[in-house]
Amino acid sequence: MSDTKSELTPFFAPRSVAIVGASTTFAKWGAIIFHNILLGGFTGGIYPVNRNQPDIFGLPAYKNLSDIPGPVDLVMIIVPTEKVIEVLNEAGDKGTKAIILITAGYSETGDNGRRLEEETIRVARQRGMRVLGPNCMGIVSMPANLTAWMPSYIPGPGRVSIVSQSGNMGYSIAKSIVKRGLGVARVVSSGNEADLTSVDFINYFRDDPDTDMILSYIEGVEDGSGLLASLRRVSRKKPVIVIKAGSTGAGARASASHTGAMVGSDAVFSAALQSSGVIRAHDIEEMTDCAAALSSQPIPRGNRVGVITLGGGWGVMAADALARQGLDVIPLKSETIDRLNAILPPYWSRSNPVDLVAGLKDGDFKKPLRTLLESDYIDSLMLLGIGYGEMRGRYILDSPYSGNYDMQQIGRLFIRADETTAEAIIGLMDVYKKPIIPVVDQAVMEGESRFKEILREKDILLFASPLRGAVALSALVRYGQYVNRTATS
Repeated sequence: MSDTKSELTPFFAPRSVAIVGASTTFAKWGAIIFHNILLGGFTGGIYPVNRNQPDIFGLPAYKNLSDIPGPVDLVMIIVPTEKVIEVLNEAGDKGTKAIILITAGYSETGDNGRRLEEETIRVARQRGMRVLGPNCMGIVSMPANLTAWMPSYIPGPGRVSIVSQSGNMGYSIAKSIVKRGLGVARVVSSGNEADLTSVDFINYFRDDPDTDMILSYIEGVEDGSGLLASLRRVSRKKPVIVIKAGSTGAGARASASHTGAMVGSDAVFSAALQSSGVIRAHDIEEMTDCAAALSSQPIPRGNRVGVITLGGGWGVMAADALARQGLDVIPLKSETIDRLNAILPPYWSRSNPVDLVAGLKDGDFKKPLRTLLESDYIDSLMLLGIGYGEMRGRYILDSPYSGNYDMQQIGRLFIRADETTAEAIIGLMDVYKKPIIPVVDQAVMEGESRFKEILREKDILLFASPLRGAVALSALVRYGQYVNRTATS
């Protein structure tokens, strides 16, 4: 079993899938998973296996795997533990090489379950099969339209792949990044990792042409050094963001009862992740923000940040947040101040953050942005207090008094100002190849506007607070430092 890459291909691009334990009873996972496969639009062969049903959702059901005509690339097993080995032997007779073992009741339950798990994997290996699980939630492969998992959710397609030791966390991460404006390539719920492990899938994603970024939820690993070596190798080519759970005593105990995972020293593991170029996130929100930055922003040359804000409070919060993340809110040089004096109102802050005191005229945003981006001592920008124009404009246009005092014209100007800002961000980032982190109010984040649409069309994502923007920018900087360091070593 040396060529893991070719062994994993049937999991992500099978020509046919059999679901042993498929059901019409929606209180059972066999019905829910089978239904999800149908809804996902998988175009290969779909074979339900159920001794008591003649057909399921209009497809003929088979009593055994041996009754299925032709080969079966992938077999999903959703039957009680006492029947699993029998099904594995049937799959071996069929020539199947890929098994997804949904069934729970193995090492996560204690010593007896561990012994049963070891025997199950021994049989699978004797028959030349690789096993995902047990105690897993399934798999998603959007390029193959394969949604063979438990959640009642079909992710939006994209370029992010996820491997998670927790099925629920894998689902939550997938849903979070889709909501954020990214999309999914693959999702793997690795469960107890009795055979295939997170390391195997991370290595596979490194060379997967459909994957640009890898997200992983890890509770514990048997081979920590192997995981770190793989992460180091993979992160040189693609960004990797990891949530490592079980960092406290309480979390470690919960992890052991969840997937049977072994949890080592959190401080040592965290330091090793950092030295491997991996971004460590502490929750899904942080992971999603870091993914948003890494997917949509250029890599900065260093950690020196310029800040432009339409309100002083935003700027103070941003300066604190950036500094706490180890980023340098660099003082402006005199020549930069002179250039800004020529284009900004006389009451601007004359420091970094550049506080415009809400005094910018329509169309002028591009000038201060360009001035800072042209400064060779500034590596990236954070832009705050933007995106309100459409909210203000719609409020004015929808007013019962909007026929008075040029209110219609002013309302449209506010909306157009937002569009101009979005266009400036896109154009300047393309020219100067420096990150511009747009931070907006939560109301702007949640609402729909042409401002957001323009940025989204170019895959530029917004951040809901200075802190979240700072954390994401810090991840971008640290990943850039790692890539540059390894490129010259």
